[in-house]
Amino acid sequence: MTFRSPAQEPDSFIRQQQRGYLAQALSLPVPEYFHAGLYLAVADWLGVPYRYAGTTIRGIDCSAFVRKVFSYAYGIDLDGNSRNMFQATRRIHLKQLQQGDLVFFKTNRRGISHVGIYLGNNKFAHSSRSRGVTVTDLDSPWFLKRYAGAGRLPDGPGRSLAASD
Repeated sequence: MTFRSPAQEPDSFIRQQQRGYLAQALSLPVPEYFHAGLYLAVADWLGVPYRYAGTTIRGIDCSAFVRKVFSYAYGIDLDGNSRNMFQATRRIHLKQLQQGDLVFFKTNRRGISHVGIYLGNNKFAHSSRSRGVTVTDLDSPWFLKRYAGAGRLPDGPGRSLAASD
């Protein structure tokens, strides 16, 4: 009997193993076609507590979480807060959401104040003040009431979205 190392396994087998792991880690069904880097980055941050202006595993806020995941998954450097990210993306309709699109919320009276990353199956990953980094359904009553829009990178992955002043 010959045993194969994971590096020798066919890509489809490895992808199937990743899907199983990520579905369990994220507690959601992972689509057949998924961006492994995106899902792995999100899984790595799950459970990290929320901390305003935090950028580490000791605590992270929503915009820093998005910046870290985009840097790892896409090699894209995002700057600024949720408001800057909202201004730097092209508006898209809810029905057009794809993995990696950003979803924005108005959680206070000052406009856009929260951002998350769409994963598919109506779920998004974000850093929540009450639960830390988590995955939430877009139809959650609290977020549905505060939904402000969705955005996509203007030229797709690979483009820097440095906030323009």
